[in-house]
Amino acid sequence: INLAIFRTIHPKAQLAEVKAFLFTRNQNNNDDPYSDSQIHRAETKLDDLTTRKAASTTAAKAYLPKNLQLRHMYFNCNYPLGIADIQTDDIIDSNEAGFFWSRQIGGLGRR
Repeated sequence: INLAIFRTIHPKAQLAEVKAFLFTRNQNNNDDPYSDSQIHRAETKLDDLTTRKAASTTAAKAYLPKNLQLRHMYFNCNYPLGIADIQTDDIIDSNEAGFFWSRQIGGLGRR
């Protein structure tokens, strides 16, 4: 479970970072750290159960003062600095959205 949580949060982490995280999470256990091959086998099994999202720095930078100010201006200022004076129907353009199924898990849902 710790490996799945770590890979969900840090999909592009190096193997050494994964090993360090797993070792610190299991300090009460006196076993040796996991080997590279053990982690690789576990990640191979996890790949069948999970999908990875591309790593993004957006969340890490969201609370920078500059970005907080830009967010405030976007929602509270009139055009051209923001969208406060624009109708919601003009903002949401659902026919331009690109939603699609990428895969389906056969064992779930109705038959």
